[in-house]
Amino acid sequence: MFDLKTETQIARKRTGFGNHPVIADAARNRLRLSSMVEGRVHILDRDTLDLLGQIRIGFASRCLHLSADGRHLFGSSLSAHYRWDADTLVRAH
Repeated sequence: MFDLKTETQIARKRTGFGNHPVIADAARNRLRLSSMVEGRVHILDRDTLDLLGQIRIGFASRCLHLSADGRHLFGSSLSAHYRWDADTLVRAH
């Protein structure tokens, strides 16, 4: 995490190997990160970077996308494509 005004690093979170770009969900104050090697989507608190949950979707997870209205998160792995309700995604953790 970087302070954009000063361009200094203010926090760091290790989440594994083969990560794809982070999907920011400002409405829910969440960050979602797909880890290709682990086959998981990590859900982090946007302020603290605390891990709120993980979704196992299989090897080669990729292509996370939040719908334009923010209601759905889409993703895929080597074997399947997924759609989740963004409001209830973390409650299972």
